[in-house]
Amino acid sequence: MGENIKRIRENKGLTRAELAKKSNITRATIWRIETHPGYVTTTETLLKLAKALDVDASEFFVQAK
Repeated sequence: MGENIKRIRENKGLTRAELAKKSNITRATIWRIETHPGYVTTTETLLKLAKALDVDASEFFVQAK
């Protein structure tokens, strides 16, 4: 999941700091989600990130081909 969030963020040309500001999620939390595969977060956080990235939250769970 974290790898997908990072990929989407980077594809949109956003830094973690910019995404943090857009989503009202701390940069540290975004870093943890992106870099720690076992990190558990809330549905609310994922929905905020999806909205800030302008994607459906289901894209975070799509397996890379």
